[in-house]
Amino acid sequence: MTKKKEEAVVVNPNAPLSQLMLDCGKDKYRMISLATRWAIEVQKRDQQVSHAPDELVSMAIKEILTGEVTLEEIEKLPPAPKLERRIEIPAAIPEDLVKRIAEEDARLEKSASGKGGDEASTKEDAGE
Repeated sequence: MTKKKEEAVVVNPNAPLSQLMLDCGKDKYRMISLATRWAIEVQKRDQQVSHAPDELVSMAIKEILTGEVTLEEIEKLPPAPKLERRIEIPAAIPEDLVKRIAEEDARLEKSASGKGGDEASTKEDAGE
């Protein structure tokens, strides 16, 4: 039995993620599955800043590839809590918009009743 010797690879933390992935000596499939778990930890750590999910995963992969965290450390973490899916209900129509619509409707009714009232009075005057 021969054991693979792990060579100490110097990683440039400023390298783009695509280059880090190409130079990666780790099991990429295992790393990616654990990167999603680490992304949750990154999100908890950086709560002040809102990141898109793809940014979180990229940050997690970069931290793994640069050696800030190891795959073994991530595996020791407890499972991520299941997140409830929230159904986003669109917000109600803002009240200022409702008022503007009501005012516009009132103006239209007033102008229509002014025109309609003239027609009705002319019809009555004509005896129809």
